[in-house]
Amino acid sequence: ANYYFLFSTRKQAPVSCSAYTTKSPKMSQPDLDFMAPEIQASSACSAQSDMFSFGLLICSIFNNGRSPIQANLSTTTYTKQLELVSR
Repeated sequence: ANYYFLFSTRKQAPVSCSAYTTKSPKMSQPDLDFMAPEIQASSACSAQSDMFSFGLLICSIFNNGRSPIQANLSTTTYTKQLELVSR
């Protein structure tokens, strides 16, 4: 039996999670430089958002520790940087 195929086709419901906001202390916020877009847009986490963040982490390892997204704790900068990454 091909168990990998069975696992990869199973849909999992997104889980509610916190997006970045300036209303909470910075230490309790997620890192915008490694956050998947759906987390910031709809506060929904999934295995896909984990893989997106993991991909950014791998890119930063091969980029001298710098993520492809450099948001500097700003949601506006995050959105602009995300548009560049998608291209």
